[in-house]
Amino acid sequence: MDENIKEKESEIVVENKEGETSSIKIADDVVSVIAGKAVSEAPGVYAMAGGFAGGISEVLSGKKNLSKGIKVEVGEKEAKIDVNIIVEYGSRIPDVAFDIQNRVKAAVEGMTGLKVVAVNVHVQGVNTESVTDSEEEKEELLEVIMKAIDKIILCVFSTLILLGVVLSSCLIFGWLDLTSIYVIALNVITNQTICNVLIGINVFLLICSIKGIFFISKTKEEKLSEGILLQNEDGKLLITKETITSIVNSIVSGFDSVKSSKTYIDMDENNDLSVSLTIEVDENAVIKELSNNIQIKVKDAIKKSIDVDVKSLDINVKDMVKQEENA
Repeated sequence: MDENIKEKESEIVVENKEGETSSIKIADDVVSVIAGKAVSEAPGVYAMAGGFAGGISEVLSGKKNLSKGIKVEVGEKEAKIDVNIIVEYGSRIPDVAFDIQNRVKAAVEGMTGLKVVAVNVHVQGVNTESVTDSEEEKEELLEVIMKAIDKIILCVFSTLILLGVVLSSCLIFGWLDLTSIYVIALNVITNQTICNVLIGINVFLLICSIKGIFFISKTKEEKLSEGILLQNEDGKLLITKETITSIVNSIVSGFDSVKSSKTYIDMDENNDLSVSLTIEVDENAVIKELSNNIQIKVKDAIKKSIDVDVKSLDINVKDMVKQEENA
């Protein structure tokens, strides 16, 4: 399969009743639109997610939007299709995904003659009232800022390495006198203003070093590759951590006694799912009863949505908020 697949367009050879043969070329974009239209007609799909085009969710309407979130690899006779979606809250995700696989496969094979060898569905999120557009914009803005910081750090250290190489080369070839460097360094050290500037630069470089070593930013693609992976003969289904987090947050936000919450999702290679919640509650909340209700509803929602049992659900009550502070 992989040897026959190439991007851009495919050429299909057809034979008419007289035995004459001709070829039909089909661009990848055409296959993307066909697949996107099939996805748009599937119940439970809220929007396409631009996992291969910037991670921006697009509403399913129009030719331009229909190809968003669709990645195709087309060969001479075969095609592999990846679909990125956001589902409606309350939908049973495996059923939605398997329905999409059947619809996409039938549409592409019926309209192009290509054999669809795999339809991989990536569920990147759930449409919930608890997640607003402004929150999504803040997350995207934070990601852009973190990428910019990483680029700045890379440029700074690359510049320092370049300066070090140039300086050492000048010393090795005798183009620069070591005594001159010593005199310049001595003058710099004795100048208080320059010393203060150097201290500031050193602190900045130290922070950049710590950030680069211990706080490596994950790309959106890496985040979206983390999750529960299911597979059948038609392809793969990936339910991301962000999707599960959205489900949990939607349930927890429905409890009036919970004033704030933070969700942590962990899973292993066997798809064993662990959920950890850190919450702040109202001062009048009955913590034991509240925690028990949260555990029951969260486990039930995840089971219904993704057909996976929660191995453990830990709740950490961080603080109790007074009524007047929450007014």
